[in-house]
Amino acid sequence: MKSNQFKLSGLSCEACTKIIKKRVERLPDISGVNVDVQGNLEIMANRNLDKSEVITALKDTDYKVF
Repeated sequence: MKSNQFKLSGLSCEACTKIIKKRVERLPDISGVNVDVQGNLEIMANRNLDKSEVITALKDTDYKVF
């Protein structure tokens, strides 16, 4: 199991975290997602995730990965 860490911007409430979690969980090989309002995103997966995969998962939202 690998822990993939990313930083996000654009979050303002708990609803934001739920949207992000729902979208990221759709990626292949994901076993868990933790996200907080401060923009800390941790994705547990069976592989290393590329930043571009997270960007694609959050496409058409106001959330940015950096």
